[in-house]
Amino acid sequence: MRLTILGIAAVNKDHIVITEDPVEDVEHTVSVEEFRKLLSMYEPHERVGGSVVNTLYAMKQVDPRANILIHGVVGDDPDGEWVISKLRNFNMKYIGYVMTGADTGKTLILSSRRGCRRILVYPGANDMLSRDLVYPLEDMYVDVLHTSTFACSRGVEPLNAQILAFEIVDSNIRSLMLGSLYCSLYRNEKYRPYIDELLKNVDVLFARLDEIDLMYGYPEAVFDRYPISMIVATMGERGVRIYVRDGSCHEYPAPRIDNIVDATGAGDAFAGGFLIGLARRLDLDECVKIGIDCARECLLNIGGTEYKINRK
Repeated sequence: MRLTILGIAAVNKDHIVITEDPVEDVEHTVSVEEFRKLLSMYEPHERVGGSVVNTLYAMKQVDPRANILIHGVVGDDPDGEWVISKLRNFNMKYIGYVMTGADTGKTLILSSRRGCRRILVYPGANDMLSRDLVYPLEDMYVDVLHTSTFACSRGVEPLNAQILAFEIVDSNIRSLMLGSLYCSLYRNEKYRPYIDELLKNVDVLFARLDEIDLMYGYPEAVFDRYPISMIVATMGERGVRIYVRDGSCHEYPAPRIDNIVDATGAGDAFAGGFLIGLARRLDLDECVKIGIDCARECLLNIGGTEYKINRK
């Protein structure tokens, strides 16, 4: 069976700086002027990025036959051309939009070998995603529909677009990577109803355990609010804990990995491997094993889209 995977993605050009210095583990948006000023201070490694792109890249590595589709918005600038070209080289199909006069989204990631990252985001064209741009996906059938956070620096339209995608795309598994940006936005009454509506359509939720605790007090409370089937809660060096709607909880330790190069995209890579396992209807232990294999390879490389996985 050939799987079809669709990602509703914030598509970025990542600029990654590996540093021995300690950095604060935060993510926030900056203006294009501030981004360019900061970028001029470094000689970064350039990668195609964005949480969803990283996750779908891992899925492609595990299952090279999978039909990987990425929907988003990039600019008609050289960075947009570069991003689409790289995705094509990875055998991933970009089916989104190229906006005239817009800048492609960019990130500057200061990545400490201790695992913390300071992520500065210039959303650019990503914030132009809207419901109108998602309507053409109506009645598409996919095995997995996956999305993650948008910066939403221009309002709630990207959130509305994600909500609509979950409603109109026919998918077996609907998954969301709940990043720190949506965790922060959830505390804002302007955005909370939209994030609530998005979560009402999710089957599998990926999040850091501390993010879930901050938003809801404890993970089981998520099942009381939304019809989510499974929560995959990552705990850093302590591993991963999986909560299932039937009341069961499964904990898996993190393997020891020496010589970690960069943590960028490792959680996304785990999600990709895990989702491939779910789509293949493998048991939970095997899904976690595939996810850990992807995360391990990602940690030994720079960025979330330049490693290789050899699996049958």
